[in-house]
Amino acid sequence: KEKLHKQYSDLQKEYDTLIAIKHNLDTFKRDLAKVKQQLDEALSQLPERKDIPNLLRAISNISGETQVKVRYFEPKDMKSSEFFAELPIEIRYSGSYHNMGHFFDELRKMERIVHIPVFSLEAKGPPTKIVLDGSLTARTFLYVKQQPKPQGQQQQPPKAEKK
Repeated sequence: KEKLHKQYSDLQKEYDTLIAIKHNLDTFKRDLAKVKQQLDEALSQLPERKDIPNLLRAISNISGETQVKVRYFEPKDMKSSEFFAELPIEIRYSGSYHNMGHFFDELRKMERIVHIPVFSLEAKGPPTKIVLDGSLTARTFLYVKQQPKPQGQQQQPPKAEKK
């Protein structure tokens, strides 16, 4: 009798929980839609593929708008992590001081995450017409769906048995 009473009590709690979920189903659907929208926004900042041509095009557009000349653009080897991969890109550029500030501000506003931890500037030219030459290694990131396997744990074909 006690066992049945406990089962009844547990089933009653589960039933009450399901009724509460049923009454809040619309709220859960709205919350799910918000989370999906946030995920889509996050994936636009952290794409799943390199997409170097579009990145180069975006940086070229920014350099044209800001009148900063990008003289060199080279993607380096990608470094994988647990959930994301880091793609370093070496960029060399030149322009005026104010245009350089505008260039960096526009890079900051890009939809895709572009991190510039260190950059260098060097003044060249006569004092009345100074041009800044610089270089940087920007880092952009990619979302990694499948976790990369550690180097030592790659699958090896089965060895043939000797008879």
